[in-house]
Amino acid sequence: MIIDLIGNMRKYIPLVPGLKKVVEILESVTLKEIIPRAYTTSDPSVR
Repeated sequence: MIIDLIGNMRKYIPLVPGLKKVVEILESVTLKEIIPRAYTTSDPSVR
């Protein structure tokens, strides 16, 4: 498990490529706008 700031997540993409989609989602909206639910992705390596 990686524990760090959301602002540093991009640094871990080379180690955990699945984080790329997570970072894209988090950067696309403010956290206050995100409703807890499941989010779909076109990347089959991201669950």
